[in-house]
Amino acid sequence: MRAGGLPIAAGENLHTLYEFRHLIAAGGVTFPEPDVTVHLLAAAPNRSYLEAHGFGLDRFIAEPLRLEAGEAVAPERPGHGIEFDWKALDAVRAR
Repeated sequence: MRAGGLPIAAGENLHTLYEFRHLIAAGGVTFPEPDVTVHLLAAAPNRSYLEAHGFGLDRFIAEPLRLEAGEAVAPERPGHGIEFDWKALDAVRAR
């Protein structure tokens, strides 16, 4: 933003408040965009489509996105909807 003068929207792949604070403090974003689509769509009466990316990460997520009858099912727990499978992640840890 500072160098180019154009507003920047980013953050859908950030995961913590710390990451957002760092990006904002560094002046790297004008419009922070956390990815909250499953929970947000579950709360919206006029919801329509959900964009979902696999990227092969489901093997590292304790409860990946669940589809029933062609519809995404939002988790019942609070939070952003992702809980990592730490055991699976440990298997690919750089040492």
